[in-house]
This record gives sequence, structure tokens and C-alpha cells, in this order.
Amino acid sequence: MVAFTTSCVVLVLLTAIGLSFMGRRPVGTPLTWGEAMVAAVFVFFVMFWAYGVVPHFWLAWADGDLHMTPNRYFAIPRTKPTDATLKWPLPITVALLLSQMQQLTNVNCKSLLPAITYSPFKDSRITMKF
Repeated sequence: MVAFTTSCVVLVLLTAIGLSFMGRRPVGTPLTWGEAMVAAVFVFFVMFWAYGVVPHFWLAWADGDLHMTPNRYFAIPRTKPTDATLKWPLPITVALLLSQMQQLTNVNCKSLLPAITYSPFKDSRITMKF
């Protein structure tokens, strides 16, 4: 938990540093080669941290201390259902739930991609029908 929390705090700090430097530069000032390289390395490091380090620590924490294994049950059928329990006929594992969520996410992303891509052209001659 400490590693995941620390990585999230570092990500927030890196993002704040990047946003603070964004507003300092006057409009129209030419960018030197050295400044561009430093900015590119910084952005690469922030993206590596956001998409590599933070998810790694989340998965390590979830598999370790939280015991979120794929074969863990999300909902188990009860022999004597009460009002407080879920009434499912079959057990639902975490892996099944995650695969269903992934399929829903893929469908939504595939349908939103053309809308986002062609939204600047909505007033021009290019039209898309879904």
C-alpha cells in the first residue's frame, strides 16, 4: 500500500510540476533544441510513471495484500438467501467480472473513437453516420 500511495503522490507532483512550467513560458517565444529535449524526456518519464510504475504497484498490492486473485468469488449462491444476500444461480468469479467489464469498455471505445476523431470536421463536408 505504501508503494502504490507513494507512486500516486509522485505522479501528482510530476503533473503539477509540468503544469506549472506550462504557464511560465511567454506566448511566441521560440523553443531551443535543448529545451525541447528536456521537455520530451520529462514527458516520457511522466508517461512511463503513469502507465508503467503506478499500475505495477497497484497490481502488486492487489495480488499481495488485498488477495484479489482471479479465482476469487465475487458472488456465491447462498443455500438460504436472505434479503441482504445476492440471489445468483451460479457463482461469479472476479475473472469473469473483469472480462465482462473489458468487453464493455472495448465496445464503448470502438464506438467513441470515430466520433472523437471526426468531431473537428462536423461543420465541413465530411459526415459520418453510425
